Amino acid sequence: GHKRYGLLPEYLVSDEEEDDSELSQDEDTVNSELMREIHIDFEARLATIPKENQKRHQAEFVTWMVKMKEMKQSLYERSKIAVQLKRNDRLQREKLAHNQAQQLEELRNQEIKSRQLQQSHQQDQHIKMLESIASKGIEFSEYIEKQKRKLLEHLWVTINQIKQIKEKILQVFNTYQKPKIANHLPKSSEEIINILENLRVTAEQAITRADSNSRSIDESIVATVQGCLSKAKILHQAVEKARNAVESEMKEVQAKKVEVQKTLTVEKAEPVQKNQTNEKATTPSGTEGTELRSNIEEKKDVKENISKIKTGVSNNIYVPKFISNNAWREYTSITQSHKEYEKTYNNFINDPKAKKCRFDLLIAITTPINTIATQSAEHLLDKITRLHNLLSGKQVTCKGKVIASTVHPEGPSFCRDTVALKFIKQADQQISSSHASAFPIALTALGVWCEYPEMGDLFLAHFYLLCPYTVPFNIPKSADQSDQEYFKKLGYHIKDGEIEDEDQYLKRMSGIIRLYAAIIQSTPPQGSNHVHPHGIEYGWRWLARIVNMDPIPNITATLIFDFLQVAGNKLNLTYGKQFEKLITLICKEYYPK
Repeated sequence: GHKRYGLLPEYLVSDEEEDDSELSQDEDTVNSELMREIHIDFEARLATIPKENQKRHQAEFVTWMVKMKEMKQSLYERSKIAVQLKRNDRLQREKLAHNQAQQLEELRNQEIKSRQLQQSHQQDQHIKMLESIASKGIEFSEYIEKQKRKLLEHLWVTINQIKQIKEKILQVFNTYQKPKIANHLPKSSEEIINILENLRVTAEQAITRADSNSRSIDESIVATVQGCLSKAKILHQAVEKARNAVESEMKEVQAKKVEVQKTLTVEKAEPVQKNQTNEKATTPSGTEGTELRSNIEEKKDVKENISKIKTGVSNNIYVPKFISNNAWREYTSITQSHKEYEKTYNNFINDPKAKKCRFDLLIAITTPINTIATQSAEHLLDKITRLHNLLSGKQVTCKGKVIASTVHPEGPSFCRDTVALKFIKQADQQISSSHASAFPIALTALGVWCEYPEMGDLFLAHFYLLCPYTVPFNIPKSADQSDQEYFKKLGYHIKDGEIEDEDQYLKRMSGIIRLYAAIIQSTPPQGSNHVHPHGIEYGWRWLARIVNMDPIPNITATLIFDFLQVAGNKLNLTYGKQFEKLITLICKEYYPK
């Protein structure tokens, strides 16, 4: 019984909670048991104490009992506080658990909302992407249709060229007597006219079929029309050759008539000469002396013309040894027209106020051209687009500056000529050191050329000026020309009066001819259906022209090798056995020269 006096009730140390009624009932039970045991124990002890001491002990017992009641009350209060604290702790835990459950619920709701928003955003993105694809599809369809229209216009221009050739040939036939000119033609005049008419009809039928059957134009149709034009040009060349032959015959006949007239004049003068002395007969006088002096002057003029031909002084005479007839016409026409073109932006070049504008335009031109690399089709299309925007007058941004070619009236002309020059100089500077770079540079230049066909003569003018062998033209040295002037015309660099080393010169010429060959053999970046402005047929023409000229040591062999290395495969695919025959001719007959 004594062991339980200092113990706390069971509910204070257990995890289970009790309500107030259970607490009071337990307390009453404890009190009754304790009081009973204490009284029994006190009475037992009091009986053993003498009577004189019992009162004192009873007083002490009463005092002790009072203290016990106070302790009991204190213990009861503490128990109630402990129970209250435990209840508060339970309530706090329940509240915390409830808050945590609410937070988790809120997080789950937020996650659900986030997923819903994300799904909605993805759906919006998909819708925008589909709309963009549809828009691009429409733009692409419009672009294809536009390109088809351009190609059809070009093909109709080709048919007009065939018609013009036919009219020129008819004019030749009407100008000269048919029997005379027929002797120099492979076919009769009627057959030639019929062939031209059939070529025109065939070309028109091909274009009509292309316009009605499909959205795009088959490459075979383009080849058919171009083939008709080529055949017409061949017939025109044959007629022109016949016309030249007839004119030569007529000139010879006229010259013979003049000679006969002179002979008759001399014979009439002979009776007069017989009546004169031998001394006078040896000295020409009167009409005979005038005629003789005239003959001598004519012979001198002929000798001077021959001398001019040999030295290349005359700008109006071509020599087959140095350049073909057609090539000479093209060369003089393109270089002369380029000089006239330069005058169209002369004020812009000489205007001091336009100096900053010129500089900004040069930066806008050189930046995309200098950064052309073998990366991807998108990279090259980006360069073409940037140059197209500049040449079309749109505003472009370069190094933080916004510039447009139309800031000056002569700005667009300046930009076109400068773009052509920069491309050719890339061959001089970059392709000569890195042969592989010829193809991306050529493709970009061809893309610009296709967008702006009028720039074709500008490209060719700079090709011809920097490397005359792209004509080809073996420029002869004139009698009154210094070495520096002559080598500069050949494309050599002259610095401080010193002429460039031949190895460096050959390296640069190699780069330029590689760019020219790469342009010829490339497919336009706008697509294979787009007409090539300077295609593989020009490669065949260049090769045929240079083989028909006398080779120049080192330079001719180098240029032919570089040209064939770049464009040889395309020439072989296009011309087949004819190309093989030409290669055999070059190897066995031309190179040994």
